[in-house]
Amino acid sequence: MGAGSGVWNDVPARADDQVGCGVSAEPAVCVRNATDGRPAKIAPSVCDGCGGRVFFVLVDDVEGAAERMCAGCGGRAFIADSEEFWDDADPGEACWPCGSSRFETPE
Repeated sequence: MGAGSGVWNDVPARADDQVGCGVSAEPAVCVRNATDGRPAKIAPSVCDGCGGRVFFVLVDDVEGAAERMCAGCGGRAFIADSEEFWDDADPGEACWPCGSSRFETPE
């Protein structure tokens, strides 16, 4: 690995990655791949309405837009700058390779 690189949860990390405490490796890899390797700030999600940490995620790969929906209260929030692209989006539900559509961030 080059200077400034390391390994975080068995995922290659760069000096410009900003990974928050409690973020698992899988979402970090997905975000890194979605940003074409550009630096990204990755932090755990917490619902503003109920404090829940389990979400369903709607995504549109063409528009580059995503929205999370709390499994507990149904509260919704756009991810990053997705709101500005949402009107043109045709989102579908994101799923893990195992088929689960629930995404959970640890405490």
